[in-house]
Amino acid sequence: MRKSAKTVLDRITDKIRREYKPEKIILFGSCAYGEPARDSDSVG
Repeated sequence: MRKSAKTVLDRITDKIRREYKPEKIILFGSCAYGEPARDSDSVG
């Protein structure tokens, strides 16, 4: 995962944790298994 994509995901999950206090956050797709491609949804 590119560092910038990881940074964005970290910021989003941190905000979700602070504001909503979920039991867990589940990430799925190519980012979840650590191999996003250039055309993946969350990599821009």
